[in-house]
Amino acid sequence: MTSFWVALAGLGALLTFSPLRADPASSSATAPPLFTGDYCDERPESILTRNKLTSIIIPEVDFENADIYSVIDFLTLKSKELDPAKTGIQFRLELPPGSVSKLSGPQWDVLVNMKGASLITVLYEVCDDDPPLEWFISKGVVVLYSEGKIVPADNNPAEPPSEIKARKDVARSLRRIILPTVDFKNEDIAVVVKFLSEQSQRFDPKHFGVKMELRLPADNPPGKFHVRRSVSITLDNVSIEDVLGYVIAQANLGYTIEPNGIVIKAGPEY
Repeated sequence: MTSFWVALAGLGALLTFSPLRADPASSSATAPPLFTGDYCDERPESILTRNKLTSIIIPEVDFENADIYSVIDFLTLKSKELDPAKTGIQFRLELPPGSVSKLSGPQWDVLVNMKGASLITVLYEVCDDDPPLEWFISKGVVVLYSEGKIVPADNNPAEPPSEIKARKDVARSLRRIILPTVDFKNEDIAVVVKFLSEQSQRFDPKHFGVKMELRLPADNPPGKFHVRRSVSITLDNVSIEDVLGYVIAQANLGYTIEPNGIVIKAGPEY
């Protein structure tokens, strides 16, 4: 089963380029196997990009009918400005033939206003605008595409559409369920995960919440994937996704998004 990994350990450098603005009509790419939805291949540079999307916090975003290319320029510049390594993230926009005017740009105007949001949360909101966009991470690059584009399957088989939708619903819940207050003082990671799962159901308007499963190794040897069980975080008016970003950073964990919830575990061997 395919899933994407979110972790905040072992960050390295990533070369950054300006957004590519090639006319999709001139693209010679052939259609690979179908794989839609939020997707991240297992390359280290792609995992690093996903980490940065989760950990980079943008103080304020104010898009008032902004051109999608201007939005991508903004996200690229902010990712570099706010990235401690100053390498940022590369974004690429792919639109179907006929949707881009060489003179005026694509017919997408973005309306998003947010404060203190992670880059991945902003990206989701941008893509949720009308008409919607999808995105995936491949070879370290964030690719935004419109309906009809195909996402490369890499070495992973395509999932059934029902599982793809279920994963997207979980991802959407993570970023849209807002907790009024989070206050952990040297709490054990198991207590933290249980609390977040319960609170996600409490503050989900539909009261479904997000099922969270914690999988820790029987032993906890020192090294790259050593788990730090104690968590201390104080936050107000924060999404479940952003809380998880801080939690996994402190505990040296990661999580996968599954069709029925998330699995939090020690770092992957890649």
